[in-house]
Formats: sequence, structure tokens, C-alpha cells
Amino acid sequence: QRHSTRCVLIDNDTNRQADAAVTRLAGRVLAIMTADCQPLRFCNKQGTEIAAVHAGWRGLANGIIENTLALMQSQPEDIMVWIG
Repeated sequence: QRHSTRCVLIDNDTNRQADAAVTRLAGRVLAIMTADCQPLRFCNKQGTEIAAVHAGWRGLANGIIENTLALMQSQPEDIMVWIG
């Protein structure tokens, strides 16, 4: 985690240096570590797409959530989020 706004689709991106990850593959696990940053989890209602976000103040201020949602294929009304 870099305190950035970079989000990767781990299904085909081998460069995992990012602060958010998305997958659409069944059986994949996404994990993030936090200290004083906010962990966020996204999923669609169908359970076919998930995301994990390391949301530090820099990332939040500069668009990490927006970048994550832009990489997801689900419609906004189908996305749920959990805040840790």
C-alpha cells in the first residue's frame, strides 16, 4: 500500500503496488492492511465482483474510492460497501 489512488484488477494485473484491488474471479481473496487508515470493502449484490480499499487521507482526498468504482463493472446501484 502506497497511500495512492491506484486501483488494480488483480485478475490480469501482476503489478500489485496499489491501494485498492478488484476481482471478478470466484475463489479469490482480497486483503489489505491498515493502521490509522480506513479499510473499505465493496461488492455487488450478485457477489460476482469485490474490491478492497486502503483508504488513507491522501487517497480519500485524491480519489481512491472514485478510481475503485470506475474499475468495477457493476452498476452503482448494485454496489454495497462496508467500512472497517
